[in-house]
Amino acid sequence: MQKLYSFEKPDAYGDGLMVFMPFDGDLENAIKNIGYKGVYARHPNSGQDTNKPAITRDRFGNPNSAFRFDGNDTQYFHASAGQSRDRTYVAQGNEPRTLCAWFKPEELDDNTQFIIGWGSNNGDTAPFALRVATNRINAHVRVNKKLDMFADKISEGNWYHAALSYNDENNMVRLYLNGEAIAMSTNVLATSGSTLKVGGTPFVATNAFFTGVIDEVRVYN
Repeated sequence: MQKLYSFEKPDAYGDGLMVFMPFDGDLENAIKNIGYKGVYARHPNSGQDTNKPAITRDRFGNPNSAFRFDGNDTQYFHASAGQSRDRTYVAQGNEPRTLCAWFKPEELDDNTQFIIGWGSNNGDTAPFALRVATNRINAHVRVNKKLDMFADKISEGNWYHAALSYNDENNMVRLYLNGEAIAMSTNVLATSGSTLKVGGTPFVATNAFFTGVIDEVRVYN
């Protein structure tokens, strides 16, 4: 986890990295992954394409290097996994996986804001996602009515690196903030879904959309 936090530009196709969203420039050139294609989601009610998130500065002050989301359903998108004969590019079932991203919340309130993740709450499957719950980081890994993980306070206007990992050998879920483990739970996971969503509300309809900047999204096997 220290490596994931410290390295800014790892080998895009090495070290188990399956999905990499550097968010540099326009979306068509921002998602550089094996078998992945980034698309803007359609509004769930109107069916119209959503607006593109604004290109903004990243945590180093570099222009055109991160996406700012406006906190409502006009700005979010998803990346659909290409599927080979024997796999998709995000973990399925109880496969091990790590999800991480840099983010800067800009408006925290009482709602739980979704940052990034995939999966569903249907049946015995659980989502795998990072969220901001009020002023705390939240790992959304609920299955069989077990609770999500909440840890550490965060504040508006600051950059954070969050990572969420699952190890299928010991069913251990770990939540990291800025490279340090801050919460863990034993929870058998079964995630189903090949669409990685950013800035939206894919799991629970009452959650709020993310307000702030997201950058450097990665999924590892």
